[in-house]
Amino acid sequence: MVKKKKHKFKIGDNVTFKFFDGGTYTGVVDKLSYMGELTGNVNYQLPQIRVAVKNKNVKYPYTYYPISEHYVLKRNGKVNPNAINLPSKDNKPKRKASSKIAKTNNKSELQQAIDKQKEFLNHNYEN
Repeated sequence: MVKKKKHKFKIGDNVTFKFFDGGTYTGVVDKLSYMGELTGNVNYQLPQIRVAVKNKNVKYPYTYYPISEHYVLKRNGKVNPNAINLPSKDNKPKRKASSKIAKTNNKSELQQAIDKQKEFLNHNYEN
């Protein structure tokens, strides 16, 4: 078995990188992985990172960029955990409890329509 190559960056590092679309972005490393983990053909010699870049969009506050470590242009130091909330499962917005709405019983109307269709197809209808 091949020995795992160590990651150059740690979770919480602030990095600037160049993405495939040609843009240069700055964000926070929030996940460490290796190439091919999703497909099952893991290559432990190719460490990968996922960088979360803050957006102005309220619904989707972060854009996640999965990149190889050699795309990173520079490390900008460690992010102050009090200054930014690192995106994680714990930081996802909680859903508001929905109020209970009285449901109407549409099943009886649907069942009536189905029964009428069956009667029509079986020629059991009145003229």
